[in-house]
Amino acid sequence: ARFFVIKSYTEDDVQKSLKHEVWSSTVLGNKRLDNAWRESHDKGPIYLFFSVNSSRNFCGVAEMISGVDETKTSDIWATDKWKGLMNVRWRFVRDVPTSALRHLRLTNTPDRKPITTSRDTQELPYDIGCEVLQIFLDHQHKSKTSLLQDFAYYE
Repeated sequence: ARFFVIKSYTEDDVQKSLKHEVWSSTVLGNKRLDNAWRESHDKGPIYLFFSVNSSRNFCGVAEMISGVDETKTSDIWATDKWKGLMNVRWRFVRDVPTSALRHLRLTNTPDRKPITTSRDTQELPYDIGCEVLQIFLDHQHKSKTSLLQDFAYYE
């Protein structure tokens, strides 16, 4: 398995991803995710840990189920600058506060920052990614909030 942090500018875009089961990132982010897909989708799942900028939460986990198709675009996003689409399947939708993840460090970078300060499409080391998945599992009954609470309000 491989693991990436996804930083969204808006909750609206994450809601749209949840509804339409697609995602799009920046040109660099799409390239990074597509390379990961081509290198390893047949070796194990590729998980995406979603966080909305400035939310102080991670809000869900999706699995990539396709590479990025650069020829596709969608008008569902809050801004029209996102080009290319990948298909995703949502595995967990719940809020996990960054305080529950702050102790996890990016051991694959020189400055070993907390994963909570990751940039969009930052890859996490395998052991850290597994730990984040476990934390999402542990928060299944702890978390009282999730994107699903607002789902009816989004188109």
